[in-house]
Amino acid sequence: MAAHALSSASEFVERCHSVSDTNIVIADFRSLIAGYGFSASVCGAWDGFGQQRVNRFFFSDWPESWLKLYAEKDFFSADPFVEEARRAMTPFLWSEVEFERPLTPRGKEIYAIGRDYGWREVVGIPIHGPAGYQGMVSLASMKDITLSAIDRGILDMTSRVIHERCRKEIGFGGFD
Repeated sequence: MAAHALSSASEFVERCHSVSDTNIVIADFRSLIAGYGFSASVCGAWDGFGQQRVNRFFFSDWPESWLKLYAEKDFFSADPFVEEARRAMTPFLWSEVEFERPLTPRGKEIYAIGRDYGWREVVGIPIHGPAGYQGMVSLASMKDITLSAIDRGILDMTSRVIHERCRKEIGFGGFD
């Protein structure tokens, strides 16, 4: 299994560097993560603080109903998962943040609403770059999953590769 997963990840990395259409490699990425049980993903970055923050989302296939709820309740400004991405250097799980970090009442509310919605696990791959650049790739599942150390490493590598591919694409993605 591990050898096949590494081979699939290697093929994905090669395609990211050889296929000219970014949307095709995003589809490849979604196919790759589906093999780990993830049904939704988002890739983006932000720069600045507070009202000066600029967000750039390269792609998202989160359910529209979740995105609407997330925006209406202004979860981004208090999401413990996003806060963890700001301080973490390696992949982390939603369940780890929930149980290993003290959550604010607002953070607990966000987790409760997420669980009620159906999310069971989310992996966050934090991205840090020069001049305060921050980003994240999030992979979400509505079923319980278990990831080995190799799985985490593969998801880390492939998420960084797709993020960088999207980031380099001039004008790619949407700002909000």
